[in-house]
Order: sequence, then structure tokens, then C-alpha cells
Amino acid sequence: MGKIGLIITNYFCNMNLDVKLSFFAGWLFTMASTITIMGFIQAAFIGLIGGFFGLLGKECFYYVKKEHKSWIEKIKKWRKK
Repeated sequence: MGKIGLIITNYFCNMNLDVKLSFFAGWLFTMASTITIMGFIQAAFIGLIGGFFGLLGKECFYYVKKEHKSWIEKIKKWRKK
């Protein structure tokens, strides 16, 4: 990180609560006033799709993990014979 990055990091770390709140509120209002309704709908739609596939991926992972454990148990039983 260069000198500018350190200066910016130091500035934000040393801000008091009032300055942090006003900075965040300014960013929030700027963002809210510049986003279009269609952009908001697209972001929500992409979030829903991403959330759905995230949950689907998690369930696939747990299924494969469970099957893998059952395969290992079968192999251990087979080796004991």
C-alpha cells in the first residue's frame, strides 16, 4: 500500500462517530438518488438468483459429503472381510 493508501486508511480510522455517520449518510443518499428503479430490480433479481444457486450448491455439497462418508464406511467394512 502506498503513501496515499496509508493516509486514507489513517484518516478513516481516526474519524469520530459523527463524521462516520455523515460520511455513510452522504454515500447512502447519493447512491439512492442515482440508482434507477430498473437497476434496483435487476440487482434484486440477480441477488435472488445468486441466493437460490448458493443454497442449491450448499445442498449438493452436503449430499456429496454424506455419500462420500457412506462410501468410506463401505470400503472399511469390505477391507475387514
